[in-house]
Amino acid sequence: MKKILYVVSNSRIGGAETLLARLVEGLDRKKFEPHVIVTDAIGPLHNRYQKASATYNYLASVPNKRAAIASYAKGKGMDLIHVVNHIVMWSLARMVDVPVVASLYMDLSTTGGFAETWLPKAQAEALLLAGFVTDHEANVACVAPHMKKASWVIKGGVDLSLFKPASKNKPRTVAWVGRLTEGKGADLLIPLAKAMPDHQFKAFTAEPSQFMGPDVVRNAPKNLVVKGGLSDIRLAAELRKCRVFLSTSHTEGTPVSIVEGMASGCCPVARGVGSIPALIAKGVLYDKNASIGDIAKAIRSATIKAGKESRKDAEKLHSIHGMVVAHQRLYDKIC
Repeated sequence: MKKILYVVSNSRIGGAETLLARLVEGLDRKKFEPHVIVTDAIGPLHNRYQKASATYNYLASVPNKRAAIASYAKGKGMDLIHVVNHIVMWSLARMVDVPVVASLYMDLSTTGGFAETWLPKAQAEALLLAGFVTDHEANVACVAPHMKKASWVIKGGVDLSLFKPASKNKPRTVAWVGRLTEGKGADLLIPLAKAMPDHQFKAFTAEPSQFMGPDVVRNAPKNLVVKGGLSDIRLAAELRKCRVFLSTSHTEGTPVSIVEGMASGCCPVARGVGSIPALIAKGVLYDKNASIGDIAKAIRSATIKAGKESRKDAEKLHSIHGMVVAHQRLYDKIC
């Protein structure tokens, strides 16, 4: 039995955090024993780790978190530490005698955004890692040359039996999923809805009260509905009612939310950043500097046929089983 310690900054509902919960839930418990440490903010995924029978620890009030994690790893006899989307914790490799693998689900290849802050730190710490995992091929070119060990591209997985298309034709309904922040382009929702009164917009967010959330909710026109705190089951049911999945993010790796929309038979419409152009080959891309009118035009060009073809792409590359198996093979190679 190999003991794997996962280190993540929070257990809120986000793309990387959700993928980690799915990985922990899917691990072969005859071969692997998962432990999870959340260093900062607790959230709804806390319950999923507990239901998955993972040993779970929360360190928000601990002053020296790296030392606490290193002590935990030694005391519990961990075989490997897997740090997820938490670059400041890559330095654990200096403090422990077990291999440290890092997963990165943010885009470090696009100028500005996350790259400006995090790319130099990632490159400086990468030499220490026993392995590097990303869902975005361009990140390998940015980070892997600074490593001595191997890197892997593992795509995020969704439950294809849950996120699935509806049997009937869909109305002019546009789904949007994410935190209500400017980085995710949430400030575009209201002007888009006003520019397209013949369409219904549905924004699904884990935390409708955070950041600019109150402004979006308070000022939303009648054809924009904001729903928060949906489980995977409820989100999947909502996505089946939509024809278009809209992404307005300014920077992304391979966003799991878009894959969920594709699996649900929605035609993806997204800004051409990160790995999105390769991800939505059957969907509609718009320019990084697109106006509201440009984005509205992209939404109107989305087709039911493209949604069906996008479902097939999701089936090929983004199953939960494939994601879990790829990680288990990685663990077997390293420890």
